[in-house]
Amino acid sequence: MAPSRSSPVTRKRKRVQGLKVVDGALLGKKAAAPESSEVKAGTGEAFARQAVEKGGLISQASVTKALSLAQVPMQARQNVVPKGERSVQGMGCGLYVYGDRIGVTASTSRFPWLARLLAAFGRQAHPNFAFTSIQVNVNYAARPHVDRNNLGHSQIIGLGDYTGGELWVHDDVGQVPLTLDEDIKQEALYRSGTMWRGSEIDIRGKWLEFTGNRLHYTRAFDGTRYSLVYYTCDRYVIATPEVRAELRGAGFAFSWRSTALRKLVAAKRRDREQRRRFFTQKAAAGRRFGQRLADDDEVVYEQENPKLPGSAAHKRYNKYLRARTVGEARRLGCFPVDLQYDFNWGYLQVSGLKPEPSEWDVEISDSSWTARPPVLVAETAVSAPSRSSAPASPPPSSSSSSPP
Repeated sequence: MAPSRSSPVTRKRKRVQGLKVVDGALLGKKAAAPESSEVKAGTGEAFARQAVEKGGLISQASVTKALSLAQVPMQARQNVVPKGERSVQGMGCGLYVYGDRIGVTASTSRFPWLARLLAAFGRQAHPNFAFTSIQVNVNYAARPHVDRNNLGHSQIIGLGDYTGGELWVHDDVGQVPLTLDEDIKQEALYRSGTMWRGSEIDIRGKWLEFTGNRLHYTRAFDGTRYSLVYYTCDRYVIATPEVRAELRGAGFAFSWRSTALRKLVAAKRRDREQRRRFFTQKAAAGRRFGQRLADDDEVVYEQENPKLPGSAAHKRYNKYLRARTVGEARRLGCFPVDLQYDFNWGYLQVSGLKPEPSEWDVEISDSSWTARPPVLVAETAVSAPSRSSAPASPPPSSSSSSPP
């Protein structure tokens, strides 16, 4: 039974599979239970709090019940939203990184007991798996995408009463093909029209370790489906001491000094650099073409900003994405390197080329090319001959008789 508003929240220390648990959630030594005595009865938070304070093993049924009672908000995750939709029901718990910002998500503060329950649930199933974040998905089939900011492997599980909803994951030896009908944003490998092999895995009630940096999506399903994805943000190392303390207090026992994770960060950076060099070499011709676009050339830009959020390129793109000519884009802040990059990756489509130069580089004046009067031959006016022709006869004098 939850304590009243006037009574303090009691702490219970238990052990689950050899891990320290405070109020049912894994914590650091200085972590404190959420100060949420005003939990409304009958809500997901109330149920999660009861499950956390009860301690012991956390069942899939308990997590499913907590999720079904929680008012999970809508999320504008543009890389996963099904076509025709503008948002999906889901939320992130734990650490987030967006552009140059890093912190603990608002949903973690809004649902502190649910966040602790989910963190403990994941740690209970995988005591040695490090994660900074949990993505909660409710009743939507994510379209093909890549979670490019995830580090290493992720853990996923499907919950609820549903059929279908398998997870398709890019697998070079898989037997289920997928032909992309759109470019995957910020991914040079996964382009529209390319075909990839993959495997379909049933995750309903089953944990699966997979790599979010590879192409994946959710198959269609019927029923009520929840999925939980546990992962580590690849830029966790830039988290401030204050952010780390807040995450620890939210129930996430993350090993910030892990040597293995730091090696993964270094390996990912090397892999990205190798890919960048490879595609830079292969796309050299396209980049050179971007340098030769003239101000009057007509262009159409991808209206969904594909650049890294928070970056200078992202801010510039927001300014010039509605430009209709190259000159207009330049006036709005587009750099020459932006023209090359955007054309090369398909964010800029050339809709019209203007062959006429805006001005001449060199103008030659030749006095011998002067206008000459026409020559009358059999009542037919003939224009002056070219310089290579024989010289024309002089015009008839005024004393000559007119032709018949």
